[in-house]
Amino acid sequence: MTKLELTHQIIRDALLAAQRPVLALSGGKDSVMLLDLCRPYRNQLHVVWARTTETFPHMVEFVRRNATGWDFVELVGDQAKHFAKHGWPSAIIPVRHRPHEKNPGILIQSDGYCCKDLQYKPLARYVKRYGADLVLHGQTAEDLRKVKLSFPKMLRPLARDRIVAPLDAWTADEVLGYCRTRNIELPLQYSDGLNDSLECWNCTVRTDLPRFLWMQKRCPELAARLATMMREVYGAVLADYESHIKPVIDAADIRERL
Repeated sequence: MTKLELTHQIIRDALLAAQRPVLALSGGKDSVMLLDLCRPYRNQLHVVWARTTETFPHMVEFVRRNATGWDFVELVGDQAKHFAKHGWPSAIIPVRHRPHEKNPGILIQSDGYCCKDLQYKPLARYVKRYGADLVLHGQTAEDLRKVKLSFPKMLRPLARDRIVAPLDAWTADEVLGYCRTRNIELPLQYSDGLNDSLECWNCTVRTDLPRFLWMQKRCPELAARLATMMREVYGAVLADYESHIKPVIDAADIRERL
């Protein structure tokens, strides 16, 4: 049995025992492939997408177009409200800028919490309210190793065997190969060689150089706004270091030279 045949069988077997199955969509290559594999069961599946108010505009248009004809619901988390309370996400946390410190200036929170609060938790709550007895999702084995952002861990007490990842044995290259072979449309960034579902355009953690350069090419206005936010978030980190950390290190260096 080929990997593709085995994946089809996993989906069939899971759906046979389901009365209220849900497919969790993200818009990335893996969930787009999963959606294609599930087309024979279109009339049986309820498709759910959780995003924030700052999802890349082209991704919103892409997902809505591809979900046409499905029983589809879109959950939208208010990012501005969340950031006002908890701060901007940062890969480096200057202690004095955490929300509970009550200091003036920009508020900063640890990486991952905004994704969890604005996407994963609302999705898990919705799935439970819906009464789903099966959740199909496109996360691969690599995704599932990221414990903090692993969506299935938030679906308890739904039984482990009712949270099914049909693509967990697939690699990124295999998923892309399947989509190309089937002429499945992927979001714009994949055709440019950026294998990223993108999520929020103003993320101040996930933005590496290839992603930012792609933004400068494809959405320069958003890139310029993101650059301003990056300067503010990481400028606070540098300022905190210069004012509180560096003087201690300098004093230690002086003492050691004496």
